[in-house]
Amino acid sequence: MKARTTTNNQNNQTKRPDPIVVSSFKVSGVRTISNGTPFADVTINGVTVYGCAVKANKDGEAFLAWPSSKGSDGRYYKHAWAPLSQEDNDTITTEIYKVMDSNG
Repeated sequence: MKARTTTNNQNNQTKRPDPIVVSSFKVSGVRTISNGTPFADVTINGVTVYGCAVKANKDGEAFLAWPSSKGSDGRYYKHAWAPLSQEDNDTITTEIYKVMDSNG
């Protein structure tokens, strides 16, 4: 199978798609790993993505990191992804922390 190529992008950069409309979400299976990173299963509009993490960007702000694995080239590739607005991202990450805190 031949790899698909994109011909209509400028300077090999693709435009980020508009954020999806999040009509509902649910956070479940919240847990932390040994370094304290929170992980959760997140259901958005009825679709569950297992193994999302909450990480910090270079400014220390929390964001939802989609599950990924390291390829043979050393780069990380996402298994699932949805463009979220900053507001939805903040709401979901805040909910993950709330569930973590309520679990003790």
